[in-house]
Amino acid sequence: MNKKIYEFDAIIKTMDDTNGAFVEFPYDVKEEFNKGRVKVIATFDSIEYNKALLAKWRTERHITIIPKEIREKLKKDINDTVKVTIIERE
Repeated sequence: MNKKIYEFDAIIKTMDDTNGAFVEFPYDVKEEFNKGRVKVIATFDSIEYNKALLAKWRTERHITIIPKEIREKLKKDINDTVKVTIIERE
């Protein structure tokens, strides 16, 4: 079965006072995947990361975390734009 590939540019946002960061998934997760939490393979520019799409607190939006280690490798940080690819995984 072929999985749908989602590609988009996203701005890296901060989680709060922590050094955590995320990008927003610009599609309706429940409509696209028929569930609320989705395990995914996320690629940020050229770096692959296995994670999940998580509901963003107090919103209808979903996010995926972009770890500090990946941001350092990409030489990108909060407010920078990154090319994101999302594929659902088992």
